[in-house]
Amino acid sequence: MRTFSTPPFPFLAFGISLAIEGNALGPILYVVLMVGAVLAIAYFSFRMGYTQGSRAIAEMMGSGIIHKVISAASIMGCTVMGALVAKYVSFTTVVEVPMTTGVFNLQANVFDAIMPKLLPLLLTLLCYRLLNKGNTALRVMLYLVVGGVILGLLGII
Repeated sequence: MRTFSTPPFPFLAFGISLAIEGNALGPILYVVLMVGAVLAIAYFSFRMGYTQGSRAIAEMMGSGIIHKVISAASIMGCTVMGALVAKYVSFTTVVEVPMTTGVFNLQANVFDAIMPKLLPLLLTLLCYRLLNKGNTALRVMLYLVVGGVILGLLGII
């Protein structure tokens, strides 16, 4: 059976973004929304289980609605993760090539022209690939630190 890994709820992303900006309502909003969502799901599930029983579970499993809900939650999770990457991952290059007409900035003239935030996306995909290859999170962080130091000493980032 295939399992999907998604964040529990997007409420955490909203709470964190508010808290980082110094708003004290971030954690409070997260707790209130999370408790509300859990209570709503629990109430709905309890009522459905009480009234429908095992027949409804067999119908839902047979109709494939559970797989549709899991797919929708996976898509929402990927969307939230994409927004978090775009907002919080920072990776730019400072490489500039002097030319007769001025200075050619690699970041502005190539990477941002192709797609803004392309380098943070590629860095995130590299970390994801390393984690899927069996590397531990600690080893991937070590790679990031060592790579950052080497690229910084070379004047690339």
